[in-house]
Amino acid sequence: MSEHRYCLQQDILSVHTPDQTHKECLYVPAGAVVSIDTTDQTDKLVEVHWDSKTVLMFLQDIQDRAELL
Repeated sequence: MSEHRYCLQQDILSVHTPDQTHKECLYVPAGAVVSIDTTDQTDKLVEVHWDSKTVLMFLQDIQDRAELL
């Protein structure tokens, strides 16, 4: 698996699914370092690994509001 890491320049809204029945929206804060699987980069929503969580974010938000490390 190949990953890209990004440092967020602004807060970005994400969707977290802690279990099969609950979904919650949360902001990943500016300054956070997130990683995504590069094979997922063709989708509009991508799985992002952050702070021992897996959340969904719009790829466009990452491209517009984060810096590739």
